[in-house]
Amino acid sequence: MIRTPVVALALLLAITAPVLAQSSSEAEETEPTLSPAETLNVYAGFGKLEAHMAKAAGALMVAATPDLPELIASDAREEFSSEAAQVERHVLELNEMTLTKSQDMALVAFSEAWALALTEADTILTEGDASVERIWAWWESLNALDELIDGQLSAMLGDDGTVF
Repeated sequence: MIRTPVVALALLLAITAPVLAQSSSEAEETEPTLSPAETLNVYAGFGKLEAHMAKAAGALMVAATPDLPELIASDAREEFSSEAAQVERHVLELNEMTLTKSQDMALVAFSEAWALALTEADTILTEGDASVERIWAWWESLNALDELIDGQLSAMLGDDGTVF
């Protein structure tokens, strides 16, 4: 009696396992197809990410300027914080959208690199180490992030330069 349920279960698994495996591998290999509206939203989301990142970079450059009157430096630090928060908001918005695998991987890479850039920016602002070399290195790291975003934006453009 014990053998019959075991044999039945083994036969059931032998029959269904290949079908289940094929279904899951097809699901993993299937790239989501974005509608034109979804594509445009993703394109706009990456564009907003890029714009606020650039504004944050500019604000940090001003805030880190030596011998700047405190009122101006304070305003620049506040602007930096505001723009950095906008970047975070757009990352969250993009996470809620349907993304292709490459867009999703780019967003994950961006998020990790942005977290490091924020840590470095905080160090520059709090420790007062605003050497030209340090700020330039920070700026270069943002340029790498900008290229990552530009790659995603370019990949969404058609041959005629339109988003669809």
